[in-house]
Amino acid sequence: MGTIDNLSKREISNRLQVIEYFNDMMRQSLEEIAQLFRIEICRDEMEAAGFNYASDEDFGNWIYSKLYDIEKERRNNINLMS
Repeated sequence: MGTIDNLSKREISNRLQVIEYFNDMMRQSLEEIAQLFRIEICRDEMEAAGFNYASDEDFGNWIYSKLYDIEKERRNNINLMS
């Protein structure tokens, strides 16, 4: 891949655009997962729990934590029925 020192300004700009595109696609995918599982995205709730809404990494961690809660509740319901 090479170091940044060996790249022209145009190459650096192109790479940054690709990175931004992939970040946008990741965020969109996370939002679609949230919709699929009916996870409500509440900025205030996220921030109160220590997550930064603007951070893609925190947004992904928030979605994961909500999916984990859904699975935990599902397992508890199965155990109650047994």
